[in-house]
Amino acid sequence: MQDLKQLVVTLNFINEKVLKHLPVSCSVIPQFIINYTVIYFVDEKDLSIKTLSHELEWSAGGIRKHVRDLCNSNWLEIKNSKNDKRVKCVKPTKKLLTALKKLNSDIGPGISNDRGIQSRQDSYSRKI
Repeated sequence: MQDLKQLVVTLNFINEKVLKHLPVSCSVIPQFIINYTVIYFVDEKDLSIKTLSHELEWSAGGIRKHVRDLCNSNWLEIKNSKNDKRVKCVKPTKKLLTALKKLNSDIGPGISNDRGIQSRQDSYSRKI
């Protein structure tokens, strides 16, 4: 059972840091959109709204609404596909990439060293 508690403590730690750095507090959909956008970007692939809808298995309308909100707040941008100028693709902005780098450095020490996790576990143990 301690391993389950450790898992939950680690997830709480990660969620706390994600909420600090990324615009994901109202729904999990923006987090999944960001995740897929970055994965496709790093792999140097185009990610269309249609592909995103298929990957996430949510409605295209719901995906478009969240993508629009993320674009309006400068987390994502829409660009023409390299292969087909008619296709619009979702790309991360510099703001998003910078936030992810900060998140990575914020999370890294906490989950890679047992002492960081232990201090979080002690903190969350009192709350649980």
